[in-house]
Amino acid sequence: MRKKFIGKSDKVTLVNNKVYEVLSVEEGWYRIVSEDGASYLFPPELFVEEDEEGYIDMTVADYVQEHLGGAD
Repeated sequence: MRKKFIGKSDKVTLVNNKVYEVLSVEEGWYRIVSEDGASYLFPPELFVEEDEEGYIDMTVADYVQEHLGGAD
């Protein structure tokens, strides 16, 4: 599962509005690899769902291909 971080940015931990892969959920907290490369637990209140359409990290061309069937 992927979640977008909405907390304050920090070069060592997480970056605001960046989408992170949740490795696991442990006692309700998300285990995520932070910017320093280590995995830590973070409270879910600091995250929102990745864009429902799932195209946050897509290029325009990839989005068109996936959602509109491409341009002929």
